[in-house]
Amino acid sequence: MDELHIDDFYKDCAVVLLRLYRSFPRKTSIYVGDLCGYEETDEIGLYSDRFQACFAAIMWLAEEGHIRYAGTIGQEAIELATLSQKSFTLLSNKPVEYSNNDQHEESPTLAKQIHRAITQGTSNQVSYLISQLLSQTVVH
Repeated sequence: MDELHIDDFYKDCAVVLLRLYRSFPRKTSIYVGDLCGYEETDEIGLYSDRFQACFAAIMWLAEEGHIRYAGTIGQEAIELATLSQKSFTLLSNKPVEYSNNDQHEESPTLAKQIHRAITQGTSNQVSYLISQLLSQTVVH
């Protein structure tokens, strides 16, 4: 089974969350073209499946409470977007790992791990980290 579209979904989510993390708490616009490439609509006004899937990933993040935004510009962008408290907390989390000598060592934040996976890693690493983020809940 081809799961390339799921890898794209995870990468789109990762890039959106990192962009909003970097600008937090300022609100910013997120353009679909910046994530998956700019393109023209077809002869009946539709974007490609990939472009529509990228926009849908952004909308899904909002529907699931990971981001907030004021409005959309068609299917091209969201305006005045920011992370929810839940996502900010998850991305800022520094999990503690144990070293061989039983001393606690702090790992980089989840945001740094995701950034590293995007720039230096594989799609499997990005998928794993984002799936971990999406499956976590924040305890208040």
